[in-house]
Amino acid sequence: MLSRRAIISQRDQTEEAVSALSPHQLWLEKAGVCLSLNLFQPAKVLLTHTHLTAKALGDRLSLAKSLHLLAVLANQEHRFGEALALLQEAQEIGETRSSASCSLRRS
Repeated sequence: MLSRRAIISQRDQTEEAVSALSPHQLWLEKAGVCLSLNLFQPAKVLLTHTHLTAKALGDRLSLAKSLHLLAVLANQEHRFGEALALLQEAQEIGETRSSASCSLRRS
C-alpha cells in the first residue's frame, strides 16, 4: 500500500506531464483511450475537433495523428474505404513533412 506522500508525489508528476501536453496532444490521447475502450462517439467528437483545429492552425503533426486515429475509428466501424482514404491522407502529410525536413538538412 502506498503512503500518502507517495500518492501525492505520483499525482504531482502526472499533473506535470499532462500540463506539458498541448491541447491537441491531450485530445488525441483521450481519443486513443476512448477507442481502446470502444467508446466510438466520444472518440469521434474529440478527433473531429482536433482535426478541425489542427487544420485551422496549420499543426501538421496533430493533423496527421488525428487522421490516423479517424482511420482507426472508421476501420472499427467497418467503413474500410474511408479508413483507407484517411490513412492515405495522413501518409501524404508525413511524406510532405519528411521531404521538407530533408531539404532543410541539405541547406
